Amino acid sequence: MKILFLIPLLTIVISCNGIDSNINYIDVSSSLKDIQFYELVEESITDDTGVEIILAVPKQASVTRSWGGNSFETNNIAVFNYIKNKSGYAIIVDKLKSKNTANTTNKEYIDIASNEFIINYNGDLNQLKKIFPKTIFKEIEIVDYKGNLIINKKHFAKRIAFYVDARNEGTELENIPLTDFTFITHHNETKYTISIVRYGNYSISDMVGIANTIGGSIRFK
Repeated sequence: MKILFLIPLLTIVISCNGIDSNINYIDVSSSLKDIQFYELVEESITDDTGVEIILAVPKQASVTRSWGGNSFETNNIAVFNYIKNKSGYAIIVDKLKSKNTANTTNKEYIDIASNEFIINYNGDLNQLKKIFPKTIFKEIEIVDYKGNLIINKKHFAKRIAFYVDARNEGTELENIPLTDFTFITHHNETKYTISIVRYGNYSISDMVGIANTIGGSIRFK
């Protein structure tokens, strides 16, 4: 049966003005004990520039797309998925290189994004959701945004959202609610996003432990 994989949520458009670099960062790197508790296995993927990304994923998950396939999204690196009976996970790894990413360091990029949320969106999650097109992200609710995380010595932002993806219409996932934990970072002049998506009518509490453990396992080489 046809399944359409969602494109990860949009990222705040940033400028390089007014950086506040005095953000208090919190280390949320996953421990080996946490990874073992959720029975995750470590996987390694490599993009077209040779950057290696290592992360822990559910052992049932299989790689369905990886960099270089003719039908893949231009910026997609890999998708790990385990979906059965309209429920399961997808872990989507994407990249984007732009003028903003090329002219900033890892910490500068995340600091700028955090300041944009605070200044341009007044720290209001309801304002932030307005940048997502309603024709695609149906019933979207952004319930959390943190721009002060460190994972394995890299600076990250994280966003949590609920929505129904209109691009799944006509597939077995049509009208299935999604819970999306998106981790955003910067490496080698490029933005990387890792979205951990659960399909089905679940609460954050059903997902927070495993999603944060997957996100907290991300490493770059």
